[in-house]
Amino acid sequence: MKEGEKQGQLIFGAAVGYKLQQIERFLASLNRIGYKGWVYLLVHRELAAELALSRYASTVQCITVPQWIPFRFKLHRGRRRFLAPLWWPARVVLFMLVRGLSWGADLGFAGNALRFRLVQWLLAPTETRFLHALRLLHESEFRRVLLCDVRDVVFQENPFQNLPIQGLWVGIETYPESLRQQPWNERWIRLAYGDAMLERLGGNPISCSGVTYGDREAMLSYLNAMADEIYQLPFRATSAPLDQALHNKILWTGQLGKPGALRTGRSALATLSDPRDLKDTGMDERGRLINADGSVISIVHMYDRWPKTQGLH
Repeated sequence: MKEGEKQGQLIFGAAVGYKLQQIERFLASLNRIGYKGWVYLLVHRELAAELALSRYASTVQCITVPQWIPFRFKLHRGRRRFLAPLWWPARVVLFMLVRGLSWGADLGFAGNALRFRLVQWLLAPTETRFLHALRLLHESEFRRVLLCDVRDVVFQENPFQNLPIQGLWVGIETYPESLRQQPWNERWIRLAYGDAMLERLGGNPISCSGVTYGDREAMLSYLNAMADEIYQLPFRATSAPLDQALHNKILWTGQLGKPGALRTGRSALATLSDPRDLKDTGMDERGRLINADGSVISIVHMYDRWPKTQGLH
């Protein structure tokens, strides 16, 4: 592949808080399919050092960011959960600073840089990854962009060979049929936006924020919309990852027109959020997950949840 072609393709993900072994299958699958485009990952300092010494050093470009404080000090689970209230006062201060800067009509370079830095301390990488992706796109010339999770994603073929050239495309969770029918998604929307927005969006299908694809212009529009939502989150929504609520809100309120749907069993992406999704897929003689028409699925998300797909690599 020529350098110009390589420059046009970007896979972007966040691995802050992970160990190398948790993302190794993701990286190994890219090597196995012979992917030659760019891979950028958000990582913390320790993982960056591990990757630099690994066989994947030439596969991935690292953007090193600070650990989110609850992750760094393990305040979100385990024996240290009782210390979580100590994080609350700092969260209040950070929220007020970010919100105050967000009210400015024109922050200028310094104001935007400060807000960008502060929100990295306030919010989890599930949200801030979109801000880093937006910055990277502004600083580069990538023409086709795949945003994806890394811990539970594997590639079976080069995704850019099978994804549409233009437009914004999102993964759709087939079961259950709507946002209000799934307790986690219902809770996330209610926490981020309240009951009125849940009533407005609840009848729409669930779009998973774990894999989103688009051409440069479509992805810039999507990331700018996500950034606007992130900077306007209410204080109650800063305590938990809510990227999927933001993602579904901007899709189903029509902010970006009508995105394309990547459905399990019928596209280059399989989103295996429910065991019933597997009925729409099969396995070929090489042990790859395939669509109903026999075509190989390029991207398998949440493969590690089900015995049938845990062996994919």
